[in-house]
Amino acid sequence: MRYVYRCPTDLDSWKIAAKDMNCESIKHKCSSGRHHFQYHCVINAWMNATLEVCAPNRTIFGHCTEYSIMGHVIQENYAAECERHDPPCPQVYNSAEAYKYPVDSGHSHSYQYSK
Repeated sequence: MRYVYRCPTDLDSWKIAAKDMNCESIKHKCSSGRHHFQYHCVINAWMNATLEVCAPNRTIFGHCTEYSIMGHVIQENYAAECERHDPPCPQVYNSAEAYKYPVDSGHSHSYQYSK
């Protein structure tokens, strides 16, 4: 996991960041090989930082995607009010593809890491 100023906003920049993180090389025994670690760039649970993390992807239902540092898991952020953005998050999407939705990317860009 690492803090970043902003997340990729298109497929090309996402591929560059994903290659740099090299998430696919992480070996694990968490899910019998069904799930692989993938690159994510999302807000944290407190919505005060944007971070890159390798984690198994999951289906997100109608909210922004966050990474819970305490839980070590990708999940929905119910407090981000993504439904107020134009356009709002779709009702269902893959967490690793949050860059496709301006609501998540734009929301994430407004948060920056402060030491």
